[in-house]
Amino acid sequence: MKKHTKFSITECAKLTGLSRTTLYKKYINSCVLSVIREGRTISVELSELLRIFPDIKINDDSKFTTVDTQNTHILTRENELLREQLRQAQERESWFKSQIDELREMQGHLLEDKSHKKKRKIFGIF
Repeated sequence: MKKHTKFSITECAKLTGLSRTTLYKKYINSCVLSVIREGRTISVELSELLRIFPDIKINDDSKFTTVDTQNTHILTRENELLREQLRQAQERESWFKSQIDELREMQGHLLEDKSHKKKRKIFGIF
């Protein structure tokens, strides 16, 4: 059986269980799902399809290719790692924001302290 790396929109609809219209409206026209346009032909790479629909199953008895389970596990693990990195980046961002807030508060206190000090008179005039 020949292995596909690109799928037509009709094939993508069958694989995902969605209609072609839904694929176009929710995924293609809104640029969620990247497509390849070759003249009037539109296709979707297997890796792109798995990025958006990681749980799709491509069976041997269909006319579609079989997804290598090792590659699926690699993609799943990669997605997990990317999600973890995103979570860590969000935590860092939150920590930095709290540090900025603390510094601003300290700066405000320092400015208040300066404005409360009595001005020294110079030569008894001012």
